[in-house]
Amino acid sequence: MENPGDICLVGITCNNGITIAMRSEDYLVYHLGDHIYCCAHDGVFVRDIMAGVRNQLAAKYLDQDQKIPVKKAQQLLWQQYPAIASAPVLFAGHDFDNNRQYLYAPQQDGSVTNNRFAACGSGTALEQARMWLADKWHRGQSLMVSEQMARMVLKNWDSSQKSAKDVFVLYRRQEDAPMDADE
Repeated sequence: MENPGDICLVGITCNNGITIAMRSEDYLVYHLGDHIYCCAHDGVFVRDIMAGVRNQLAAKYLDQDQKIPVKKAQQLLWQQYPAIASAPVLFAGHDFDNNRQYLYAPQQDGSVTNNRFAACGSGTALEQARMWLADKWHRGQSLMVSEQMARMVLKNWDSSQKSAKDVFVLYRRQEDAPMDADE
């Protein structure tokens, strides 16, 4: 039987936060700023890039007592790490100034867009997982449903079933819970 590929990272948004599931022996969650995280490969090169981005963001924004705009953090990361366009990476954040959640994942054509859900991987599994997520996702779902969906995607479309899986939830602050107004 031909291997349809693998899913290694899954991100799902809902009104109360963002859920990220990953293969934990291959990927780490890097904290880049207040409510800004990037899930990427665990390697010295990547760790150095993430530390550099975090330090640049701190120097530009936090040292000036300013909040870090999520979009600026994403742009800096993509600028510092051009290979990210073809790497399995999920970038998630909550921008307090405009009360929006962001979930970025590089697309196969190298572009990047804010997503309601995202999967990173290879082969036909990637398209199958994205289609399944598109069919099952709805804006009003709970964080528990988002977590169950993320676990289901890794279970169904990750051929290395022996690998450890972790789930990370970025909760939206209670006072910021109203829906984004972008749709």
